[in-house]
Amino acid sequence: MPRKILNGLDLSSQKITNLADGTAAGDAVTKAQLDAIARGLDWKNSVRAASTTNLTLSGTQTVDGVALIAGDRVLAKDQTTASANGIYVVAAGAWSRATDYDDSTEITAASAIPVEAGTANGDAVFILATDGAITVGSTNLAFTRLGGAGVSYTAGNGLTLSGSAFSVVPKPGGGLTVDGTGVGIDSAHTGLAKRYAVNVPTSTTATITHNLNTLDVVVAVYEVTGGAEVECDVTLTSTTVVTLGFAVAPTTGQYRCVVLG
Repeated sequence: MPRKILNGLDLSSQKITNLADGTAAGDAVTKAQLDAIARGLDWKNSVRAASTTNLTLSGTQTVDGVALIAGDRVLAKDQTTASANGIYVVAAGAWSRATDYDDSTEITAASAIPVEAGTANGDAVFILATDGAITVGSTNLAFTRLGGAGVSYTAGNGLTLSGSAFSVVPKPGGGLTVDGTGVGIDSAHTGLAKRYAVNVPTSTTATITHNLNTLDVVVAVYEVTGGAEVECDVTLTSTTVVTLGFAVAPTTGQYRCVVLG
């Protein structure tokens, strides 16, 4: 239990948990509110749901799968007339703008509005992207999504971001493969030069199986000790095999063959 001390409250190194966001001037604020201030966001009270299309702004209705009742707050962000966008309070008749978001001192750039529920927008946050001076009812208001389950962004330049996970998008025919282990070179791609190297077998007719799947190869043979290039007969036997011909069979590990293709 906390201990009362003179001029304060001793919490004995314990945390205050489950604290609601402060709304009045004399309220305590949560860490989330402080973090938001540090990021430059102007957090507003949450809404029950956010629109996915133009709303009638009148009467109880279902928005993004949420059956709204009178008194619910809703973010209208997709109005045909963009100046009508904003936070509203649901009513049996015409809706009114929420009192905490109905004048130019409250509707500010970087307003952050959490959404409680909804098929498409539940648990997301929407940010007001409109800059400059705002006149309620005449300035077009544009909202952009900050996050939430199922959100997907195009990061560009071969990257996508889904939720908090980045993915690499290989260009079709670009010679790359992507799987759960990482990014690699597509061995079947014909536009990249590939290399195969092996010690030459001890035979006057040495078979080198390179599996590069092309006759367009360059073959080099050199001495393992000293690195001097060796002249020999080279036959492109198939798209996967070259045959080397020697007057005298090389010894084990004497020569090395490199195939580029």
